Amino acid sequence: MLGRPPVLSYASYALDNWVRIRENLPVEIGNIIISQNFLGGLDEDWFILIHIDIVDARSAASR
Repeated sequence: MLGRPPVLSYASYALDNWVRIRENLPVEIGNIIISQNFLGGLDEDWFILIHIDIVDARSAASR
């Protein structure tokens, strides 16, 4: 329907695949979890979570 090949983009897999554990606390390791795992395990979680932490830190620095 969208005319795109069936690929999993980085934005879909990492940047839009997490939630805060406690909404009133900042986005940081320890307060974010993965919404949807594909393979499972800590390696996959850390691969995504560390990128979210880095992107948030860079965003905060530019504010």
